[in-house]
Amino acid sequence: MGPLLSTHPVDLHRRRPLGVAAAAVALISSLLLVLMFLIDLDGVQYVLLFAGYPLLISAPAAFLLLRPRAPETFELHEGGLAHLRGGDRREWRWEQVRAITVVQNGPVSRSGAGVLCTIRFEDGEVVRFDGSTENGGEIAAALGENCAEAAREDVNPRWRPRAVAVLGGVTVIGAGVATWAAVRFPQTAEGGQFGLAMLAIVCGAPAVISLILLISVLVTGRR
Repeated sequence: MGPLLSTHPVDLHRRRPLGVAAAAVALISSLLLVLMFLIDLDGVQYVLLFAGYPLLISAPAAFLLLRPRAPETFELHEGGLAHLRGGDRREWRWEQVRAITVVQNGPVSRSGAGVLCTIRFEDGEVVRFDGSTENGGEIAAALGENCAEAAREDVNPRWRPRAVAVLGGVTVIGAGVATWAAVRFPQTAEGGQFGLAMLAIVCGAPAVISLILLISVLVTGRR
């Protein structure tokens, strides 16, 4: 591995405010959905179904951002990279890096903030670091200098089949429920028609969006 050049601890509390905000959104969305079953406004209460959208995003985000994490540090050596989490230490030489994916998320600073970097090694291990890693830009620069060929490889080559399966499922289920609501609409009393209309919109909108994303994934996968 060679001599130690620098250490890069991960700030575990940097994302906590975002986690608290996501948890608050998830709680409010859940209360709105519960309220939908407690009130009766001739179908108007089904407007609250739209609270399911932020809930699907905020609940997983809150879990990931607020879950307890062991202390984490990266070590940059002359011959490779080491990753320490809790009492576990793993290290890899530069020639063991097989793929690198860098995603820019907002303005990038010298410290590396605004960059999400994912690394796959020859043993199958995958490591990620982002702006919460102190001076993560130094790690990214070292990877670019020592692992230029790995930067051309996809870290997760199996993401497309998984994306097709998920997007296809959302499209089929959403379109199916929306179609059922549309068919039931003429056969339903006036008080329940609004609720069926809301159900069709709530399920139809993600079906259309997922269909567009599915087509995009299939088209890019053929290139």
